Amino acid sequence: MKARILALMGSLIVSACKEPQLSSEEPRIATPSPSARAVYLSRRVAVATDESLYGLEAGTELKLMEERPSRLLVEAQGVQFEIDQRDATSDRAQAERLLARAEEEKTIRQVAMATRLQIEDQKFLAQEDIRRRSAVAKQIADLHHAINSAGEEIARLEAAHPAPPGYRERNATNYETSSTASLEDSARQQRISFLQTYIADCNREIQRLSAAMDEQQHLEAQEGPR
Repeated sequence: MKARILALMGSLIVSACKEPQLSSEEPRIATPSPSARAVYLSRRVAVATDESLYGLEAGTELKLMEERPSRLLVEAQGVQFEIDQRDATSDRAQAERLLARAEEEKTIRQVAMATRLQIEDQKFLAQEDIRRRSAVAKQIADLHHAINSAGEEIARLEAAHPAPPGYRERNATNYETSSTASLEDSARQQRISFLQTYIADCNREIQRLSAAMDEQQHLEAQEGPR
């Protein structure tokens, strides 16, 4: 009986030795790193990249990547950059207020910019109007000067050799073919005729320019001040 008991105990010991041994240490399970939490800008900051420089408004949500001494590594729009810890907040309600305020300030800036551009446009139009009026006035003055010069030349030509009686009632061709007209007188009368036509053309141009200026002034009066 004892032999059987000893044999049984021996077999149990042998089988026990053949079983795999378990380590006393528990296996280590890798824990995933916590996802980056959100923080929000407490003031507007400028971000510089290799391609450009752009600004982020206060209240903009950022992804906190790493906390550093007095600095935070954050990410926004796929770009990582550092900010001062004092420029960030985790208060979402405060961030929403900051965003609303930034939107109001943006609207105010846009209105101010539009007003400034409008004022600049008004100044430019006023200066352009003055320049245009001055140019038209100079054209009219030049035309008057040309008329006066042509009139003086006509007066000199007529004083040097008055036209024969009845010439003003006849055309230049009749006078040229008359037996009493010399070539010199014919050339003089042709010059006078040319100058008279030139004076008439200048007067028509003065009337056209004056009418255009009056019409422009009338339209501006109807539109009111710019």
